[in-house]
Amino acid sequence: MSEEKLEEINTIAEFMEKLNKIKELERYKNLEKGDEIIDKFTIDLFYRGHSNNQYELVPSIERASRDVNYSVSTLEYTLISKAKNEYPTLFSETNNPLDLLFKLQHYGIPTRLLDITINPLVALYFVCKDKNNPINNDFDGEIFIFGNQFETIHYSALYHDIVKYIARTDIFSYKLIKITKFFLALLNNINISEQEIPKYIKDNNGELALIHAIYNLHFIYPPRLFERLYLQQGHFILPLNDYYYDEKTKIIELKPTLSPIPKDHKNIIARYIIPAESKKHLLEELKMLNITESTLFHDDVDRVCRNIVADFKWRYGK
Repeated sequence: MSEEKLEEINTIAEFMEKLNKIKELERYKNLEKGDEIIDKFTIDLFYRGHSNNQYELVPSIERASRDVNYSVSTLEYTLISKAKNEYPTLFSETNNPLDLLFKLQHYGIPTRLLDITINPLVALYFVCKDKNNPINNDFDGEIFIFGNQFETIHYSALYHDIVKYIARTDIFSYKLIKITKFFLALLNNINISEQEIPKYIKDNNGELALIHAIYNLHFIYPPRLFERLYLQQGHFILPLNDYYYDEKTKIIELKPTLSPIPKDHKNIIARYIIPAESKKHLLEELKMLNITESTLFHDDVDRVCRNIVADFKWRYGK
């Protein structure tokens, strides 16, 4: 898929036509087949837009780490510590460590969360307008359509606990860890002895849950803690650092690297090119549908006011 010539989208009508045919695509059908041991599933669709089609699918913490030549884990730990020190009440720990990442992301601190949305037009807007780097408006953009299949194991509380735990920065001090030690650390707040861990893993399909956690994408359905999440209908993908699990030795290798999501990943059902010369027209069409910077960032008063002034100048300026 990564080497094929991608189809282009020049109008919203063309985009909607593509969306109406998503379920006919072979990659959707393959995802729909799922694992033969799973008998219950649904597929949710998510969208992400890049203003430059040369961009990789990596979260902001990975891009920031390259800029300062720090490992993702070191930079993440440093930024979180500094944020907590400056605003201890705002960035306090909760029972769900993802809540802290949601807050950091909202206030502009680079995190390992990768923004996605359930609204395809919102993703299209971010393809067509890059306020942070206007030069990208002269490059072809790219839009991704992800499919997330709910599998039975994803409903497991243990699975979600594993994902949340291995997304924490402090675990990256390990390099190699036995699965029994991993679960002992994971369950340290539960009254369970080290001798009981192997039975716990077996009884709760812990090894299978760990394998799924390591080798799959994690689609996060966040609570609407902020108005912007609601306005942009935002969700996240939670990329984890690179891991390897040896099923023979039962040892997990934890690495300090965070690899890009391959653009031919099984969860990417389709992707399309947005030609640079079509971006302005698409923004005009999106404005007719009330998809604008002011509506997507309505909680940012400064940004909305700047757009009021900019729109007035555009309408009435000489």
